[in-house]
Amino acid sequence: LATRHRARNAVTKKLGEAQDGDERGRRRRRGRRDAGRGALAVRRDDRRRRHRVERLVLRRRVEDRVAPNGRCCSVQAETYGKEDEGTEAAPRDILGDGSLLKVTEKSGYGWEKPKELGVVDATYSARRGDATLLPETTATWTIDEDEAPLMLIERCVRTMKVREEAYVRVARVADARDAHKLGVSRADTAATGSSGSDMAVVVVKVRLNRLEPAPHASELRSDDEKRDYVRKLKDSGNAWLKRNNMHRAKRRYVSAITFGEMCEGAASKVVRRELAAARLNLAQCALTERDYREALDQCDRVVSAAGDHADVGPALRAKALYRRGVARLAMEDFEEAVKDLKAALAVLGANTEDETLARAVRSKLREAVALKKRASEKARQQYGNLFDKLSGFASENRPKGEPAPDDHSTPGPAGDDDEDWDNPPLKEPAKERDHAPGPKVFLEIEIGKDSGVKGRVSFELFADTAPKTAKNFASLCAGDAGLTYKGSIIHRVIKNFMIQGGDVTKNDGTGGTSIYGPSFDDEKPILDAHWGPGVLSMANKGPNTNSSQFFITTKAAPHLDGRHVVFGKVIDGMDLVTAIEHVSTGERDKPLSDCTILDCGVLSPGPGETTPPPPP
Repeated sequence: LATRHRARNAVTKKLGEAQDGDERGRRRRRGRRDAGRGALAVRRDDRRRRHRVERLVLRRRVEDRVAPNGRCCSVQAETYGKEDEGTEAAPRDILGDGSLLKVTEKSGYGWEKPKELGVVDATYSARRGDATLLPETTATWTIDEDEAPLMLIERCVRTMKVREEAYVRVARVADARDAHKLGVSRADTAATGSSGSDMAVVVVKVRLNRLEPAPHASELRSDDEKRDYVRKLKDSGNAWLKRNNMHRAKRRYVSAITFGEMCEGAASKVVRRELAAARLNLAQCALTERDYREALDQCDRVVSAAGDHADVGPALRAKALYRRGVARLAMEDFEEAVKDLKAALAVLGANTEDETLARAVRSKLREAVALKKRASEKARQQYGNLFDKLSGFASENRPKGEPAPDDHSTPGPAGDDDEDWDNPPLKEPAKERDHAPGPKVFLEIEIGKDSGVKGRVSFELFADTAPKTAKNFASLCAGDAGLTYKGSIIHRVIKNFMIQGGDVTKNDGTGGTSIYGPSFDDEKPILDAHWGPGVLSMANKGPNTNSSQFFITTKAAPHLDGRHVVFGKVIDGMDLVTAIEHVSTGERDKPLSDCTILDCGVLSPGPGETTPPPPP
């Protein structure tokens, strides 16, 4: 080590002399070049040269601080110049906090470094001053499986190449097990490491002897080997999940899924069941962390695979349906959650081996039905009269009596009753009618003031069945007679029901007017029904009280049929309506983010109209 130190000093001296000679040559050339250049360019080049010289001085200072006995001195990461970063010659701050500083003693070969699940063989020893803490020992372990003799050694090995030797200065032992094996206290190393004393810090010497990377799907020839490896990764994730290490368990499941997706041909059939199991476990992790979108995605893949391939099995399909139902229940999509949970029970059937899962599905199904009924009751309480007089949206002559309770208000033990668990059951929605081509209009809506989140919703109006109402809406879009929807807001949003707007006078749901006056009558008979999402209908305060307010349904609403005039449908931009539907709301269901109609107009007039529409 002393010889190496003297050789390094000699090389550094010669390097400095050569660089000094080059600097003199550059000065002569620079003098001739600067004669015809401006002052700004000269100052810029001087600044660059000064920075280059400062980095050279810092590098020499670092090299001089390597002790002759080979131990790493208390050198901080910021001592090194930028050109040293990423090279083996530069000491490396492994954790970025100065607690582990690695200096390469002997370079390795190749380019690959140990990664997750790679098998390594390393030799290590540790000392503190002149005292030996650990004798030279050789160990073999799997990376990221908590098998390393010391965690600080694994962190160091993950930065090394094969046959590389390095010294690691340990200023602070972060892991309690490492402190116990080294025979030092964590507080002691933290205190002595901060003092800068080389006799107090722990120095570990590490040599990476062998590296066996984790296998690739193309490297395993046998299909059984590939299946066993996917199963090994999945079991490793299960073990970490039992130890409450969610982050590491998810990494194992993702590795199993990635490896399984790389298998081709016959191997893909062999690993299909293990791949589905790994996806379900990853979905469970996502449910635990409340990442319901990820859980839905993984469960959808398993359900799709179970439908296409019988070898996945009904048990995994039932689990996927159950966990997807749980995710949808947490996202308040009660209707779809009930469907998934009922489908899971249907798949399980009379299979007594999965009785535990069946009990869990029944319990969750009862919860979903209760929440669905509660949400429906809340909507009926608020809109059973279909909005009170202040809201400007309800019929005052709606019967206020509560219907008789349904016999199926509580699901049976098997959970296989019909969908009429809502109390009271709603009638089936009617189908969409065929209409003659009518006028097409649009509303351009922005979600949130100056947010840039905006889009256009286009409608086709039913001028054949509701001509008076369609003309009123088209005129308000075109801005005729000084009335326009431009500048008004969507003032009420009910998730899984509708969005409401069109108050052109007060902008709060209590006003509104029409081109015929303050209000106009319903067009009888009301032929169209609220058959599904995207139906454009008139708001009212009761019979014959139509003005400018309208609403757009986001699902079928057959209980509104015959009481509100349907006069159009959405033909483009339903995704924007859905986005508005999911905006957070406050008191009286008013959106917390303003949903403003920035512009409106007529895209094309009706067949009998000759007046050219205003440009969109």
